Amino acid sequence: MHLEACMCERLRRVAYVVVVVVVVAWSHAAGAQVVSPGPERASGVQSAQPEPGAAEVRISDVRQISRRKGGRTRTQTVDLVIDRAGGTLRLERRGAATAVIALGDIIAVHFETETGRRILGRSVTPFVVIHHTQRGDGTGTTSLRLRQDDLEAARQGLADALGSRVGRTGPRRSFLGLPLRIAVGDTVRVTTLQGSTTKGRITGLSPSSLDMTTAAGVQARFDATAIDGIETPFAAGRAARIGFGSGFVTGLFLGAGLCSGFGGCSAGDVPALLGFGAYIGGLSAGASLAFGALMHPLDPNRIILFGTGEGAPLVPSVGILAEPGRRGVRLSWAF
Repeated sequence: MHLEACMCERLRRVAYVVVVVVVVAWSHAAGAQVVSPGPERASGVQSAQPEPGAAEVRISDVRQISRRKGGRTRTQTVDLVIDRAGGTLRLERRGAATAVIALGDIIAVHFETETGRRILGRSVTPFVVIHHTQRGDGTGTTSLRLRQDDLEAARQGLADALGSRVGRTGPRRSFLGLPLRIAVGDTVRVTTLQGSTTKGRITGLSPSSLDMTTAAGVQARFDATAIDGIETPFAAGRAARIGFGSGFVTGLFLGAGLCSGFGGCSAGDVPALLGFGAYIGGLSAGASLAFGALMHPLDPNRIILFGTGEGAPLVPSVGILAEPGRRGVRLSWAF
């Protein structure tokens, strides 16, 4: 009886820790921005605003974002130089130019500011996406994350250099902002203005169209003017793999703990341990699928481009509650 009571208490503690970790990790992933904001400048220190019509505008500590398939991103810190006299836009790193774009090759510049909730506080992050032509490869994009106090300087400098080619919308409201959230190889669901939906893998993305291949191998192209909304579908396979893997490992640890309570494990117990791990993994995979399918419609990051008349989605907020006499997890939804 004493051994059984100890094992039950141990299992309860393990279950509580697993639930807290899973809920907090999911909340962080659901409420995360495209990329986490960099450190803010010291309080009271503002970047110098350029004079209207300045020949050169330089903005330091800008994060260049390279988005890849599956949501992976690579960032590097660069200086953004808008050189009206030389007719170029440059990205410089340690004094050397890493990219040079002729102002005449720029098709459009898109600004948007992403606001979201986190476990601790709130994030406000401005982004700029520069669409341009590139020799021998059609069009390209350069995505940058700015600091809040550099937003007006960048907008004014680009507006002086490019005029009407600079625009701004709310987050997830413009086709020009898609490179911030998706890349070639990602799977999305596109809804047209006629109400039809198509799911497929992105094979091409330009300022005016999106190309994809459906599961049946059909090639499809959607013009920006014909798209009503874009979202990422629920990744059932990924949820099942993550659930099974975490459950399998948990099952092995629990099985080993049970063995140790009865004199330790032997080589003959390995098949039973593996079977127990697979059993717990199967249960965990099913729970992960059910939980993911339930929560996916509430995930704000599933929406890549809002449809006509859509508003901001519900944003989850999770925190650890640790007060005298009260301990647990606080879960709330804001919109």
